[in-house]
Parts: sequence; C-alpha cells; structure tokens
Amino acid sequence: MQHSLSRYTFFIILCFSGSISKAAKLDLYFGAFDFSAKTASASGSKCGDGAYKISYFLPILEQLEVGIGYTVILSEVVGGDSSFGLDLEAAYFPLTSASSIKSQNESTVVLIESVWSPFVLLGYSARQFQSVSTQYNGFTAGIGVERKWNSKMNLKGLVRFASFAGPNDSSADELVILGGVSFPF
Repeated sequence: MQHSLSRYTFFIILCFSGSISKAAKLDLYFGAFDFSAKTASASGSKCGDGAYKISYFLPILEQLEVGIGYTVILSEVVGGDSSFGLDLEAAYFPLTSASSIKSQNESTVVLIESVWSPFVLLGYSARQFQSVSTQYNGFTAGIGVERKWNSKMNLKGLVRFASFAGPNDSSADELVILGGVSFPF
C-alpha cells in the first residue's frame, strides 16, 4: 500500500507542480578524425588525433535539442594544417528525454534523470581550410550516447560523418570519433 501511495504522490507532484525546467548543456569534445578531399585535378586524405569540438545545446522538446558548435581539426595533435567551422545541429533522443527534468513547488522537488541516453544527430556544417583558404559546406549525421556521471557533469561519445561541397566541383568527407564531457546548467 505504501509503495502504491508513493507512486500516486509522485504522479500528482509531477502533473501539478509549480514549474518544470530542462537544462541547457555545454559540451567539450576531443578525438580522432579521418578526412578526404578531391578536386578536378587532385585528391588526398589525412587522419589523426586532432579533432576538437565545443557545442551549446538547448532542449526545445522533450526528446529534441538544438545546438550550435564549433569544430577544429588539426593535422597534428597541436599545430599543422587545420580546418575549422560552425556546426548547427539537432539531437534526437529516441529512448529518453533530452535532458534532466526538474519539477518543483514550495515543498517538493522531483528530478528525473536517465543514466544512458543514446541520440541521433543531424546538422549543417561549414569548414574553412587553412592551407587552401577555401570554404566547404555540407550536411552531417551522427550517433552518440550520453552517460550521466554526476549532478554537474555527463560523459558523452559521438561518431559523426559530414559530406561537404566546395568551389569548382570539389568535395570533402569528414568522419570524427569524439569523446568528452557535457555540463548541464
């Protein structure tokens, strides 16, 4: 009886609470990349450990976040040739909520958090390449998982593929494997 009563109390608090809020996130990633490009006269590829990304995500629906980020890829871990650019992305969490859900009134606080949260990522990215001073634009797709670590930080992993188009029928593909931390606030 006590267990059943606590379920009803939880449901009533959640439905009739004073406010419900969701957290924005700041993500910091590092990892590896595989990049290939071709033009009408040449082609080349490079892989390495110099991929870095920072993003800010804001939940707009229970299972959907939108974000803006910036990616830097260095041909060496530090230094070497580089590509960098803006990422506009949407992350869909098919099995869980996009962020923690906090509901509170004057006397009670309810916090709902998923431990493991897989997600699918779609977006649009732009890359500027330092060595050739050329900009590429294209679409990105990825899969990832977010793991609740503690109340101030989550661990995050992401595999993302991007296909870019550039000037004079040039094209490029980028694959990054990233790991990092996410700070909800």
